[in-house]
Amino acid sequence: MAVDALPHRLRGPWIWLLLAMAATAALQAAVAARSPIIAKDGIRFIRIARALERHPRAVMQQEDQHPGYPALISLAYRWLPRGVGGDARQRWELAARLPAMLAGIACVGLVWLLARRMFDARIAMVAALLIVPLPLFRRNASDTLSDTPHLACYLAAAWLACEGFAASGSQRRRVLSLAGSGLASGLAFWIRPEGLSVALVATLVACGWWLGVRLAARHASAEAREVAEAGPPAPRLAWALLVCGTATLVVVPYVVLAGKLTSKKNPLARPASHLTAAAMPPVGPSRDVIQGEGGDIPPATSGDALPGTARSTVQARAGGMGRLAAGKASLQALAGGMLPRAHLAIDLTVQTASEGAPGDASLHPFRSASGEARDHLPAPAAKGVRAEAATARGSTALRQIGILAEPAAGERHADELERPAGFWSTLAVGLYQFGREGCEGLMYFLLVPLAAGHFAPGRPRPQRAAFWFLVVLAAWHFALLIALYVWAGYISHRHMMPLIAIGLPCTAAGTIWLAEWLARWGERLLGWVPASESGRWLLPSLVCIMLISMLPKCLEPGYLTHRSVVAAARWIHRHAQPGEAVLATSSYVRYYSGLPGLLLGVEARDLQGALGAAPKPQGWDYLVLEVDRRHFDETAQRLQRAGYRQVLCLPAHTRYPWLEVVLLRGGGSFPALRPPAAQPASGGSSSGVRR
Repeated sequence: MAVDALPHRLRGPWIWLLLAMAATAALQAAVAARSPIIAKDGIRFIRIARALERHPRAVMQQEDQHPGYPALISLAYRWLPRGVGGDARQRWELAARLPAMLAGIACVGLVWLLARRMFDARIAMVAALLIVPLPLFRRNASDTLSDTPHLACYLAAAWLACEGFAASGSQRRRVLSLAGSGLASGLAFWIRPEGLSVALVATLVACGWWLGVRLAARHASAEAREVAEAGPPAPRLAWALLVCGTATLVVVPYVVLAGKLTSKKNPLARPASHLTAAAMPPVGPSRDVIQGEGGDIPPATSGDALPGTARSTVQARAGGMGRLAAGKASLQALAGGMLPRAHLAIDLTVQTASEGAPGDASLHPFRSASGEARDHLPAPAAKGVRAEAATARGSTALRQIGILAEPAAGERHADELERPAGFWSTLAVGLYQFGREGCEGLMYFLLVPLAAGHFAPGRPRPQRAAFWFLVVLAAWHFALLIALYVWAGYISHRHMMPLIAIGLPCTAAGTIWLAEWLARWGERLLGWVPASESGRWLLPSLVCIMLISMLPKCLEPGYLTHRSVVAAARWIHRHAQPGEAVLATSSYVRYYSGLPGLLLGVEARDLQGALGAAPKPQGWDYLVLEVDRRHFDETAQRLQRAGYRQVLCLPAHTRYPWLEVVLLRGGGSFPALRPPAAQPASGGSSSGVRR
């Protein structure tokens, strides 16, 4: 190459790799410190991690999420030294961040290894530097999400498959690489189902390679056939069996324990778990902790019961009919303090293993007086709320009365494109979504070196076997994402991480090609110094410009639009009394407040039904609503007539002043819970107190 990018004394590849990994760790720590709010999916992962410690098989059968990442959270929590992380909730959050952060550091090294296998050490160095400040990867690795641990296993499987398919190396190294690829792909499957893609694609590529060699030999001349037969046969079919076999050995235990290959994004296999929150404590760690062998561990309350399963049912299945009295007493005590009998009756019948598995309709936690399972919460007439409010169901109808609720399963988010009816129209919108998420993940400007690394004349040439394997893997992942959009209706930016990661080696090669091209044109048109001299500073300058341009977005605090909701939840956490409950439009409220309750829009589809399902005759103790003030004033007046008084009103968005978070207090205990700094509202609803 014409560009000698670095001084000789600093050209050691391992030095730059270690510096890149150290910079990655520092960036992730900074992003985590600037983003104290965790993802909503992280709350669910923490809950699954806690449940895995007591009912691992039942959790795997009930949950759509694969148990690999929750198991890592549980292990990290056990390994955290006592006193590190603060209270129980903060310790669980730290335990959820640690596996993702370590995996984010590992991804830098794996991208370097993959790029070195495809090209050389210099391109590998550029690829490792490019992934360090890429916002999509750093912000995800600093959060409580499963995508980065999955990506680490995914990249390890892809790199080992490339090592196995490479022409160089001994037969023993090839066997170990392919077996390791199947193992890593199986481990990625334990975290996310698409992790099995690497083993499937490697198997298909090996089979296709073997078939291609057979067909080419059949049509070759006699002399060429004699030469091919004289050499050792290439056991490409054995490669396929090796990768497939090792991946199967890792995947089969999950299939046997869970009774399924996967139920993620499969509505037909999804358990009916959206109605359990009214009778159960919060999904997040409780404020009260007990001392255990592993440190401060939240107590095992009925809130830890599996989705769609009554607590007494789990106890009976684990301990037999002898624990019937204890199970009934504990649940009756909980129900007595939480649910009025006039509203809901909880079925306390203990089912044995022969009568039904967890999640069956026979174990539905909400039943009518006749014993029939309800598919929605009851909706008795709520005081002061007109009956037509009950006819509006779901987040779309709630928006019409000024309440911005989370959409239930199958509903479209407010910022999502509406799915067209026809297949081809749906496919076109899916392709648009794919392109938009991919461009945002690459920060748009990285599309230029990515295209140059694939199509520019005179570009660095990759190792053929590794390159074509990654091309097939990328095509497979692309097909999966389009199928996901057709099936589930969305493509997330997180789904683009494997595609962008395996494309970084070619992006780095395109970056070097661009530096060489700029050096040549600078010498030819502008009279610069010779290209061999300008290349010494042009490539480092180009890489530095790319890295610096990505830093501001990388360091942006996450979940800014949820800060007001979390602030309201923490206010409740400071003032709430035992036995109180909350109705909220965000799952953050139950987690950060430590109170049980219902999620409006998901677990309670309409306002009147949610108010009627209050655990006390006088109503909910707290309401935390994300509202559109332009349409909420009339609803606020109705809530005031129903006995709810506004005690907090916080701005929810800097660009849209009409979006607010409203905290209302019910039950009549208003004077003791008014915030000290509360002032009369200067605008909006006349029933509120704004702070």
